[in-house]
Amino acid sequence: MNFPIYLPLIVIPARYFIIAGVFYLIFYILFKNNFIQLKIQNNFPNSKMLITEIFFSMQTMVIFGVFSILIRYLIVNDYSIVYRSISDFGMLYFIFSTVVLILIHDCYFYFSHKLIHHKKLFFIHKRHHLSTNPTPWSAFSFGPIEAVIQVIWLPIIILILPLHPFSLLIWSLWMMIMNVIGHLGFEIYSKEFLNSFIGKILNASTHHNLHHSRSKSNFGLYFTFWDKIMGTEDKNYRSTFEKIKNN
Repeated sequence: MNFPIYLPLIVIPARYFIIAGVFYLIFYILFKNNFIQLKIQNNFPNSKMLITEIFFSMQTMVIFGVFSILIRYLIVNDYSIVYRSISDFGMLYFIFSTVVLILIHDCYFYFSHKLIHHKKLFFIHKRHHLSTNPTPWSAFSFGPIEAVIQVIWLPIIILILPLHPFSLLIWSLWMMIMNVIGHLGFEIYSKEFLNSFIGKILNASTHHNLHHSRSKSNFGLYFTFWDKIMGTEDKNYRSTFEKIKNN
């Protein structure tokens, strides 16, 4: 089926609005009092900040939509090496390539994120760090230059790594949900989870919240790999996490 070329400009912002909206509705409106003990920072951002975050996040989603149109053009015109049938490479490769895509993005995000924290480049990232007390609406509250930086790697990857469209879809959903959780403002993981193998490598909301409140540590997106390797993980991460859980 041929979809209208402009469809990503509608679908991608709508998808983010739904995902962020559900998390915001649960934690900030419907069950706020039930989860208040899990709030990482005691205060809440004002409505003006929320409206601003929604505006810039939607702007980012439109930019992502434009790149999605470019990606579709590359695929349809056989400029990419995206393949159509999972059987072409098999299920094991499909799973492997999806995991690799997520790991590549995490690596790219860490180093590009750390780069735009350089004092001469921080103007690119400043918009995002106005959200010192992040919410689900902060997740993609970028200026336009940063929005481009955060997606420009994807059209390149599909030229050099065989991927199935479902891998791209899984990655995009993972990226959006994990980013929203990272900016949730509430710590939803348990202490038991933090001490598990997955909990030791997966970024919790506290991990990225510390980045927003202090900005000189915790640059990773999905995992703690690169912060540990590069020595940029906040030394107070675990104690802050445990303090929240002991409330």
